[in-house]
Amino acid sequence: MATGVLSALNEARIPVPGQIAVAGYDNMFFSHIVAIPLTTVRQDIDEMCRLSVNALFEMISAGHQIETAIELSPELIIRSSTLGQG
Repeated sequence: MATGVLSALNEARIPVPGQIAVAGYDNMFFSHIVAIPLTTVRQDIDEMCRLSVNALFEMISAGHQIETAIELSPELIIRSSTLGQG
């Protein structure tokens, strides 16, 4: 979505980050190779999956649903699409 926004802003000749800043989420592999590298939030998908599967195995072993809270810290990766804003 964010790369589509960058493209539309470029077509409308709206300067990024000059007039507007754009940020995305998930740190898609192309976030850093688009015309204006995209500021994004990275989440550790491998760790998220590992912890989720472990929690599922714990529930299966216990034979019933158990309370599980998993908290992961995302990482903000600042790139050109927001530099100079704020």
